[in-house]
Amino acid sequence: MLWTVLFQKLKRQPPKASQIYALLDNPKTHRTEKVYLKLKYDSHGYPYFVPRDENIERGYRKTK
Repeated sequence: MLWTVLFQKLKRQPPKASQIYALLDNPKTHRTEKVYLKLKYDSHGYPYFVPRDENIERGYRKTK
């Protein structure tokens, strides 16, 4: 899913009602990590996502 499609879907919801996360595969540990993201805006008003460090879950799903 493109980030613009995700942003359009999130814009319709209140920010506290939605939790956005990315599933990232770690090739060194062969695990999938769930990283929660926070929506921020730059100085021109464009949206971007940054990881929330306190909410990183490691070992969400093992892969072969």
